[in-house]
Amino acid sequence: MRPIIKSPEPATLSAYRQTRGASFDGLPSPAKQDLKEQLLLEQGHLCLPSPPPRLPRPRLSDA
Repeated sequence: MRPIIKSPEPATLSAYRQTRGASFDGLPSPAKQDLKEQLLLEQGHLCLPSPPPRLPRPRLSDA
């Protein structure tokens, strides 16, 4: 496991959180981009790939 050292949140996120009715769904694009960039830097651009889809097993015919 790799340790992740957290840094303070981006200023754009801090400013938005101070607005009345702030929610993640309403987060402006610049703040989302700043947050994404910071998380990628903190996590060393780690991401877990999605597992491959499971294919159904072929059925054996009764014949």
